[in-house]
Amino acid sequence: MRYRVAIFLGAFLLFALQPLIGRAILPLFGGGAGVWLACMLFFQLTLLAGYGYAHGLMANKTPSQGVKIHAVLVALALLALAIPLVQGRAPWLPSPLSSGAGNLFPPLAIVLLLAMLAGFPLLALSATSPLVQSLYARTTDAEPYRLYADSNWGSLMGLLAYPFLLEPFIGLSRQAYLLALVFVGHAALMLYLFLEGRSGDAPRQEVEPPESVEALSEGRWYKWMGLSALGTIWLMAVSNQVSTDVASVPLMWVLPLGIYLATFILAFEGRWPVTGRAWQLSMGGVLLVFAVLMSTGTVLPSVGALLKPIFPGAPQGMAHLHSAMEPRPILKTALLLLTLFAGGILAHGRLAQLRPEPRRLTSFYFFLSLGGCLGGAAVSIGAPLLFRQNYELPLVTLAAFLVLATSFRQRAGHPRRTASLAMAALGAGLVIVRLSTMALDRPDFFARDFFGSVELRQPHPAILSMVHGRTTHGLQFVKTPLRPAAYYGEGSATGRVLRFLQKDRPAIRVGVVGLGVGNIAAYGRPGDAFVFFEISPKIVDLSGPKGSAFTILRSTPAKVEVIQGDGRITLNEYRGEPFDLILIDAFAGGHIPAHLLTVEAIGGYLRPLKADGYLLLHVSHHLPLPQQAGANIRASGLFGSLLVSDSVLGQSKDGRQLFVEFNTQTWVVARKGEQLLTSALLGGSLALVVPPNTGSSYSAEVNHLIEAGNTFTHGLSPWTDERNSLTTLLF
Repeated sequence: MRYRVAIFLGAFLLFALQPLIGRAILPLFGGGAGVWLACMLFFQLTLLAGYGYAHGLMANKTPSQGVKIHAVLVALALLALAIPLVQGRAPWLPSPLSSGAGNLFPPLAIVLLLAMLAGFPLLALSATSPLVQSLYARTTDAEPYRLYADSNWGSLMGLLAYPFLLEPFIGLSRQAYLLALVFVGHAALMLYLFLEGRSGDAPRQEVEPPESVEALSEGRWYKWMGLSALGTIWLMAVSNQVSTDVASVPLMWVLPLGIYLATFILAFEGRWPVTGRAWQLSMGGVLLVFAVLMSTGTVLPSVGALLKPIFPGAPQGMAHLHSAMEPRPILKTALLLLTLFAGGILAHGRLAQLRPEPRRLTSFYFFLSLGGCLGGAAVSIGAPLLFRQNYELPLVTLAAFLVLATSFRQRAGHPRRTASLAMAALGAGLVIVRLSTMALDRPDFFARDFFGSVELRQPHPAILSMVHGRTTHGLQFVKTPLRPAAYYGEGSATGRVLRFLQKDRPAIRVGVVGLGVGNIAAYGRPGDAFVFFEISPKIVDLSGPKGSAFTILRSTPAKVEVIQGDGRITLNEYRGEPFDLILIDAFAGGHIPAHLLTVEAIGGYLRPLKADGYLLLHVSHHLPLPQQAGANIRASGLFGSLLVSDSVLGQSKDGRQLFVEFNTQTWVVARKGEQLLTSALLGGSLALVVPPNTGSSYSAEVNHLIEAGNTFTHGLSPWTDERNSLTTLLF
């Protein structure tokens, strides 16, 4: 029982710490999905180091020697946790003075930061599974691989505990202290197991059985690495897509990782025949459905073009069919997670079939972790550098079909083998069609970096737009770049506040977090100044003062400046003249950088803002972000008015409706309530929030809006840097 407790607790800690530490460093690197992918890469590297350490320790040392060496590692781990305590801060977490990537490649900066924060403790935890299994194998003849299932159960429970039990109810620092205490107990248990195993100190003359040597000579370790890498690529590709489509929050990280671990449990537990024909064919069917949906955007237009001479309406009919088949975000997320499960079962089921006898257990886990590292590096580092589009999902789907094609060993002509080969061939063909289309579509795709991929689209010959994931980040009229558009039309909150300020002041200074295509600079006049704070270098290349695609910043008569880096950090460090208006526009799309909305963040925006200036929070989103922002504004002791604008329609090049101005939801925030009660800004307000204990000497109309604001934000706790769970917005 003690072995199972040790292995369960070590895995629980490791996978509860993974979202905790990722959540802690997220604000330093822009809050996007790439941060989580880099964190997973670091944990895979740590697993590799831990498995290598365990292999060397158990293969070459007696238990007495092992306990001394492991005691040194535990001492270093405890020292690493004690240093921040001496400095007056929580263990595992970065210093409040930490900055982001700086001039380093962001994944490298994240790996180095995490190594400094928790390298030794995580190394000790990573070695738990192979160490405990090896100690168990020395004292019993039972199958040690069953403990690997216990390890994965612990990992799964740790993952689920974080978003549902820790993050919503306990502040970040308290989470860190709690897990540090559990780590101390686990370290003591591991040392006890080593001390207990000293009875096995007699020299061991181990002779590898012939099948082990033969397995290595046949290159089975390459298969271990390849299948492990395949499962990891599935995990990271799906995590990236889900985080982009829904939200980059711990829950959206945990769900794919939990499914990934579940496939390991099913494969290694031994109770479920995941390598049987029924499982393999059903998992192949899931992948085939995914391949069909993935390729409809390519296949259906081609079919429509072929049928046009016979049926003139075929292209339009196929376009409608494609729209109907496009799943909604929640359904698409469910399909992605189901596909991850299918791909993980195929890869890990085959991996379990190839596991060696217990004497080669630590070697097996070492190569397994090495494959995981290679897969993680391929997605988090290789893909952004090599690919201009998101090729990861199609490529890993293609690899899964190849695994399916080789999963059956029946004689040629057997019906089940024929069915699997036919399914794999059809699915692979659809994926290849999709990959070919993506390769031919390169002129429309301009950039990809650590912070995401950006695509340029031209829905009308006169309009150029920027799309990031599922979100349009702005558009420009090609011949009239200074025409307000997208989220900043004349009727939007931003347009109304800007015109109000320009009417009242001869020159204004505007600070903007989030560049997009630079639409807001279309309002610039001679003498005005616009300072943009943008974290993505690719977006700066496209839309900055020397933009290669969008020319708004080059065309405006106002003075413009672009500062690259995380918006909150760079704005707090800004020492220029104060702003009349600060716009925070980084919440559209799946990447919700919650650290830009906390009470501390809002308070920080006041420093570079004039006493009579305005703060705008553009919070248009499919999640209830406007309600949460209202609660945060009230807790900050400020006044806020929620303004909503409607869409403006044009016509696309195929004759369908085209939005040229988008519906928006924006909080206009000020230090004094009088700043919001002008007719120019109050009209069209849906709700007002005021600081607690504010007097009620307002008109009946204003009191009605305040009551609406109280109802709008009812039951929401304000976000702080210590506690800001996006999970609550998802339900």
